Amino acid sequence: MNIAKTGIAAVKNGLMEEIDWEKNLSGLYYDLAGNPTPEVIDSLLTITTPDHILFGSDYPYLPPEVHLNNLQRLKAMLAANKKLAPYAEMFLWQNADNLFAEKGNTKEK
Repeated sequence: MNIAKTGIAAVKNGLMEEIDWEKNLSGLYYDLAGNPTPEVIDSLLTITTPDHILFGSDYPYLPPEVHLNNLQRLKAMLAANKKLAPYAEMFLWQNADNLFAEKGNTKEK
C-alpha cells in the first residue's frame, strides 16, 4: 500500500483534511543540543520563529564535559554571528524558561 496515495485519496474523498506542513512545523520547538552550525539555525528560522528554538542538553546521554563544551561553542558561535547574536539569550535560556512557565512548571517571576 502506498501511504502517500492513500493520504491523497483520503483528502480528496473528504475523509481527512489536508496537512498544513508549514503551520505544523512552525509550532514545534527545536533543540540546539549537540553542535549546531549557523546554517542549521538559519534553516530553522525559515520554518519557525526565534521563540521556538532553544538549547537543551542531551543529558544524561553524553558526559557533562561534552555538554559544557557544546554550550561554550554555541555561546561563542552566537556571539560572533551578527544575525544570530540578538537571539542568544532567547536560545540559551529565555525560550526554555518561557516554555516551562507556560506549562506551569516554574515559579512565578
